[in-house]
Amino acid sequence: MSEKSGDTEVVAGRNAVRELLKAKQPIVRLYLAEGAHGGSIGEILALAKSQGVPWSTVPRAALQEMTAGGTHQGVAARIAAVPTQPLERFLERAQQDPPALFVALDAVQDPHNVGAIARSAEAAGADGLLLTAHGGAGLTNEVARAAAGALAWLPVARPSSLAQAILRFKEAGLWVVGADASAALTYDQVDWKQPTLLVLGSEGSGLSRLVKERCDLLARIPLYGQIASLNVSVAAALFLFAAARQREEAGYRAPHPAG
Repeated sequence: MSEKSGDTEVVAGRNAVRELLKAKQPIVRLYLAEGAHGGSIGEILALAKSQGVPWSTVPRAALQEMTAGGTHQGVAARIAAVPTQPLERFLERAQQDPPALFVALDAVQDPHNVGAIARSAEAAGADGLLLTAHGGAGLTNEVARAAAGALAWLPVARPSSLAQAILRFKEAGLWVVGADASAALTYDQVDWKQPTLLVLGSEGSGLSRLVKERCDLLARIPLYGQIASLNVSVAAALFLFAAARQREEAGYRAPHPAG
């Protein structure tokens, strides 16, 4: 997710580290800045102690260096570097019940957008996120911070070709829905109860030609003001929670008690 050292990497930020601990992800060592207190620091430390995670207090300058100058909020964790999931894992889930819901990003470049989409995808109960191996944002610490801990729970795959991956998902029985402003259907007219792969395009040009051609259908978000488009992370949230609502009504998944 960010600064790597050998076979480990550093994740920084209170939300990201807390979610790692809540998900019981393997943590090599937890680092707290000297004087860090309040907010979620106590909860983070209590979780670390309950799981036997080694921890240290370090000068803020050391934490700043460890996180390559990123915003750490007084806490960081060194974790075993975990590779992204192979596409086969996603395809296995596609064969299971309840019907799978995946999200794919076609060269979305802004790490804040990628992180926000990951957060919405996890909150909406999606089963995984696909990122393009080239041309889009990777799993940087900036993405992890924007995801606010969602990457501790949401599997991510980075296929070498999204267009080829879409064909494999279609062969596995998934319906591929592309977000496109010129579509005839609106996002709430889509049947989200079937196994689905939602594909969103880049901030500037939308879906690439080949990816768009391989979608089974396209859907849009109707706009009523003068602005011609929405931020891709906002659009993703609208699509995802339309899907979540239909799936809840069909009895596939109940909302979290805190939701």
